[in-house]
Amino acid sequence: MLKRGFILLTVLLLISVGIRVNDAFHLFKKAPWASHFSTGPIIAQAKEEKEQKEKKLTQAPLKTKKDKGANPSLDAREEELRLREERIKQEEANLRALKKEIEAKLEQLKALEAKVTKLLKKRDEREEKRLVQLARVFESTPPEQAGPLLSKLDVKTAAEILYRMNGRKAGKIWGYVDADRAVKISEELTKLKDAQ
Repeated sequence: MLKRGFILLTVLLLISVGIRVNDAFHLFKKAPWASHFSTGPIIAQAKEEKEQKEKKLTQAPLKTKKDKGANPSLDAREEELRLREERIKQEEANLRALKKEIEAKLEQLKALEAKVTKLLKKRDEREEKRLVQLARVFESTPPEQAGPLLSKLDVKTAAEILYRMNGRKAGKIWGYVDADRAVKISEELTKLKDAQ
């Protein structure tokens, strides 16, 4: 019993002067007279006490209800941070919703664009077919009749028809086209050739 008391007193003395329990036991073991004492049970008890203290510290809440109001400026700062965090979370939720809405609109626009492109392609194909048929009609019409008819059409349509006609047959018709219209149709034909 005396041995335990002496060891405990030595350990407590070392702890009181600021030496940790593990360091105290380490120093105690190196002491020349330490071999006469058994430190096993004391070390085990000290370790157990240390583990219990650490367990209490880790399980203890950071701030209890009793602590509220102890530091008003800190409480106000914590409340401000909490409110800011809530606002940020709300803004993030709003942004996610807006992103989903924008993505849905983009998908609708893509579908609409594909539909419009398809319709334009069909329209262009029909227009091309119509112009080719008109070109064939003008090719089969005698030049003296086709020339005046071509002069009455709008410049762009007349140029589109001539562009699709056989060159030799278009040349024969060209002699019967009104001179002023022929200049404008020629300009339009140049634009068509440049575009192709």
